[in-house]
Amino acid sequence: MSPRRSSSSVASIVVVALLALLSLVAGASGASAESGRTRVDLGVTFENLLPGQFERRTAPVRLAALSRVSTVRLVHQGREGAVRWLVQLCPDAGGACTDLQGARDGVLLAAGSYSLVVGVTAVTLAPGEVSSIVGRVVFTRSGTGALASTGSDGVATLAALAAAALSAGFFFLLVARRRRLGSDDPC
Repeated sequence: MSPRRSSSSVASIVVVALLALLSLVAGASGASAESGRTRVDLGVTFENLLPGQFERRTAPVRLAALSRVSTVRLVHQGREGAVRWLVQLCPDAGGACTDLQGARDGVLLAAGSYSLVVGVTAVTLAPGEVSSIVGRVVFTRSGTGALASTGSDGVATLAALAAAALSAGFFFLLVARRRRLGSDDPC
C-alpha cells in the first residue's frame, strides 16, 4: 500500500470518527435541552433565632407545563431537634401548598408560578447557634399518563447525525476506492 493511499485511509477514518463523536455530543445536548425538567437548588441558613421564633425565605419557581415531583433531596444541618423545618411549594394564584419534605415522587403540579417557601421555627436553640438546609427539588414535565421517557428526546437529531456520519463514511470509501482504481490505470 502506498503512503498516499494509507494517508487518505487514515484521513477517512479520522473524519468518520469525528462525525460519530459530533453525533454523540449533539444527542447528549439534545437530551438535556429537551428533557422537560425544572431543577431547583436550595441553600438557606438561619442564625440568631430565639426559641419559638419563625422565619422564612421564598424563591420563585416557574413550571412551564403540568409537572410531577421527581426528586426531593433535603439535608438539614444543625443540632437534631433544635428547629422544625417547613419546605413547601405554594401556587402564586392561591390554593393549597405542597409539603416537599413529605412529598412522594409523582406528586402532580399544574403549570404556573409558584413560591418555594423554606421556613424554620426555633425550638431549643443555644445563643448564636446556626441551622441550615440544603437540597434539590426536581420537577419533570408530565405527559398524558404515558410512560416516562427513559432516553433522549432528541432521537430524530441523533438519527439524522448518525445517518450523515454513515453517509460521509461511505462517500470517503468510494472516493478512496476510485483513487485506487484510477491509479492502477496506465492512462
